[in-house]
Amino acid sequence: MTPEPPRMCVTGDTIPVRYRRSSGLEVLLVRRGNPPFKGQWALPGGFAELDEDLPDAAARELKEETGAEPRVLLQVGAWGTPGRDPRGRTVTAAYLAIIGPEDQQVEGADDAAAAAWHPRGELPELAFDHRDIVTTALAQLDHLCTETGLALALLEREFHRDELEVLLSHLESAPAADDLLNRLLEQGRIQEAGDYPGRYHRLSDDFLAELDA
Repeated sequence: MTPEPPRMCVTGDTIPVRYRRSSGLEVLLVRRGNPPFKGQWALPGGFAELDEDLPDAAARELKEETGAEPRVLLQVGAWGTPGRDPRGRTVTAAYLAIIGPEDQQVEGADDAAAAAWHPRGELPELAFDHRDIVTTALAQLDHLCTETGLALALLEREFHRDELEVLLSHLESAPAADDLLNRLLEQGRIQEAGDYPGRYHRLSDDFLAELDA
C-alpha cells in the first residue's frame, strides 16, 4: 500500500519594495486582521489554491490584500521550518515584488486590516519568520541592483544620473553610478536622452535579462 503523503499547506508571500527619493527604499507590510498574530505587521501573502502556480498565488494575495501590482516578481527562496506557522505544517515560497515609481494607492483589504509602506531601516516587529524572509530578499535586491539592470525597475523610464546615484546610495556595496551607467549602455539597456546631459532612457522592460541568459 502506498503511504499517504504528509499533510502540508503551501503559501505564497511577497516582499514588495519601492524607491522614493525622499525616503529611500520602502517595504510594504500588512497588519494582520486574523489570528495567528492578529494585529501584528507581516508580509502580504496567503494560501495557494490547488490549481494555482506559486507566483500567481503570491501576486494574487498581494493584489487582494493591498491593491499593489509589481513590475517584477522574483522568487528569493522557500521557508518551511517546522513550527514557523502555529496553524500547522506550512511551506512558503517568497517573492521579491518590485513596485515601480508610479503612485499606486494601497490599503488593507481581504485578510489585512491595514497596509502601509515602511522605510527599510525602520521595519516593525514582524509575524511568523517574516523578518528572516525580508532580510534575505533585501540582500538579493542589493546584489541584483548592482550587478544587473534591476535598479531600472525602481525608476521612471526616463531618469537622471543623479537619481540613480541617490538610489544606489541606499544599497549595500553599490558601484559608482557612472560605472553602472556605462555597463547598462554597453549592454544596450539604456541610451542617452537626446540633448539633455545626464538624462537616460530605458530601452527595455526586461529587468532581469541577465538572469535568463
